[in-house]
Amino acid sequence: MKYHITPEEKGTRLDKFLVEKMPHLTRTQIQKAVKGGQVLVNDKKPTPHHFLKGGDIVDTEEMKIDTTSSDSQKISSTGKTKTKTKFVFPKSLEPKIIFEDENFLVINKPSGILVHARDEKLLDQEPTLVHWLIKNFPAIKKVGENLILRPGIVHRLDKEASGVMIVAKTNPAFHFLKEQFKTRQVKKEYRAWVYGKLPKTWDVIAFPIGRSRDEGKMAARPVSTTKEKIQPGKEAVTEYEVLQEFPHKSLVKIMPKTGRTHQIRVHFYALHHPLLGDPLYESKSYKKIPTERLMLHAHKLTLKNLAGEEQTFTAPLPKEFI
Repeated sequence: MKYHITPEEKGTRLDKFLVEKMPHLTRTQIQKAVKGGQVLVNDKKPTPHHFLKGGDIVDTEEMKIDTTSSDSQKISSTGKTKTKTKFVFPKSLEPKIIFEDENFLVINKPSGILVHARDEKLLDQEPTLVHWLIKNFPAIKKVGENLILRPGIVHRLDKEASGVMIVAKTNPAFHFLKEQFKTRQVKKEYRAWVYGKLPKTWDVIAFPIGRSRDEGKMAARPVSTTKEKIQPGKEAVTEYEVLQEFPHKSLVKIMPKTGRTHQIRVHFYALHHPLLGDPLYESKSYKKIPTERLMLHAHKLTLKNLAGEEQTFTAPLPKEFI
């Protein structure tokens, strides 16, 4: 198939463009195809990270991707069928259902469970929320844009965080919910314990966030007052309100207005008040307070259902927060 890039699509990265056009394939599969010369842009071999221009012609007619590895069974070298790993979920990692109808499912995700694997190679290395969803709601396997890695998933929480999440059960619900997250119509409210006393009882943190040089980490970059000196990074806005203060820690209500990776954790680390129990964004400025988990909980989620009615869902605070 050939795709003609419209003015609205210009600036899109090639692999991301193809993931949207071919939701049955993973980004890893597409990137391998591009690197293997199976995709052409204007009759030339591009890289997966090639940025498209208006008028470009993307040719995928030579793409030959074996998707059998994503099936529930594989054929071994002996010709026998091998079944993928089936995880037994400990009770502590099983989500609690807050609400369910024919369109979506609202759950309380425990701390310690990954939402979905990062790529196919890691698909069965540890139990994920997706494994639990497919086991309990098999029809979700056919919902979404990436049916292998994240069926039904419209947003995520960090593995170490807990709290309210919504999962689509149908494709119309998937696109309806995803659009609300994309256009920032969803209201999110978190609770977190942070080190020390914050400088203000209410404030908005607006440091842009970008990739850190340390693998797996993000970095918040304070904005200079001079436009020419603004540091690179994506817009990130976090509103907070202090609920309780103690000599060495504070309980904070947090309302993120954007949804960047590790946003809350990075913003409070940049403010020199990192979250308790965060192994990734630690500060040597504070005496460590022992905790069994990251002290971040998604408490409330407010959005519209398919009838256009606003609904708020609440995940009760874990005992560690009270």
